[in-house]
Amino acid sequence: MKFYIETYGCSANFADSERMVDLLLSEGHQKTNEKDADVIIINTCGVKDPTERKILKRLNELKNKRVIVTGCLPLIRRDLTKIFPKFSFLSPDKEYRIVEAMNKKVVDLELLEKPKFIKKHFRFNPIIEIIPISLGCTGNCTYCATKFARGKIRSYEVNDIIEQVKIALNDGAKEIWITSQDTGAYGIDIGMDLVYLLKRIVEVEGKFYVRIGMMNVNHANRIFNKLMKVYENEKIFKFLHIPVQSGSNRILSLMKREYQAEDFVRLSEKFREKFEYSTLATDVIVGFPGETDDDFLETYNLIKETKPDVVNVSRFSPRPMTIASKMKQVNGRIIK
Repeated sequence: MKFYIETYGCSANFADSERMVDLLLSEGHQKTNEKDADVIIINTCGVKDPTERKILKRLNELKNKRVIVTGCLPLIRRDLTKIFPKFSFLSPDKEYRIVEAMNKKVVDLELLEKPKFIKKHFRFNPIIEIIPISLGCTGNCTYCATKFARGKIRSYEVNDIIEQVKIALNDGAKEIWITSQDTGAYGIDIGMDLVYLLKRIVEVEGKFYVRIGMMNVNHANRIFNKLMKVYENEKIFKFLHIPVQSGSNRILSLMKREYQAEDFVRLSEKFREKFEYSTLATDVIVGFPGETDDDFLETYNLIKETKPDVVNVSRFSPRPMTIASKMKQVNGRIIK
C-alpha cells in the first residue's frame, strides 16, 4: 500500500516518523504524496493550544480517509478516539505497530514500561540522524501536558544508541542529533548519565558532529562541570539549549521548575566563558497564571542580561489535565 506521513512538533517526533517510515518501507509499502496515499499518518504534537487546533482542523479535513494518528495529542486528548471513531491511534512508543495499523484499525494508547529501541536507515534529511535517547522526563511542571503523553523517564541502552550512530554514519550521515524531552535527565533510571553516553558517541570512528538537544536547567546544573569537559571534544557542537521559562523565581516555583533564575544565569556565564564561539538557546513562557508586570520585567531583564542567541517565546495556553489550567488565567490581551 501507499502511505503519506505528516509530522508536527519536536525533533523527537520527526525521529519517530523516520522509524515508522523505515518499518513501512521494509515491509514493501510505498511512501507517496497525500493525493495518491491509501493511508495517511498524522504524527501529532500536544505542547501548545494553537498547535492542537491546527491538528484538529487537519484531522477533520481527513475524516473520510484511512488515517493513523500517533504522537502526543491522542494521550492528551483521549476523546479523539470518540471524535474520530474510524481512525487508528498509537501512543508515541508504539511505532512498531504501524505496519499492523496499515492493515486494520488499531487503538493502543497505553505506554510501555520499557519502550523498544527501533534501529533505522531512513532519514528525511540524509545527512542528519536524529536519535531519541529516552522517553519521558523526571519533572512535574504544572503547565505541561507532554508528561501525560510521554510518561516518566525511560532511557534507552547506551549500546543500542551507539549502534544506531554507527548505522547512520555508514549510511552517510554527517550530523548526529540526540534528542529527548530532557537530554540532561538521560540515564537516571538505568544508573547512567548523559556525559558517559556522549563520551561513547565521540569515540565512534569517523568525521561527524553531535548536536545535543534541550536539557532542563536543574539537570544541566547537576552534571555541568563534567558536561563542559566533554563539550571540549571537536565533534560536539558548542550549542546549549536550556529553557529558563521565566526570570521570576515566584513564577518558577508556581511552574514547579525545580531551579531558580540565578541557576540559569550562572550556567549561561560558565558556558560562554568556556566557549567563546558558541550558541546559547532558551525558551520563555509569557503570561503564566498569576504573572504580574513585575514578574514579566524580571524575565525581560534576565534575557537582557544573558543575551541568549536564540529565544523561543511562547504565549501561555492552558493544556488539558494540567494544574496550571485550573489556576486564575492572565487576560489574553495582556499576554499578547
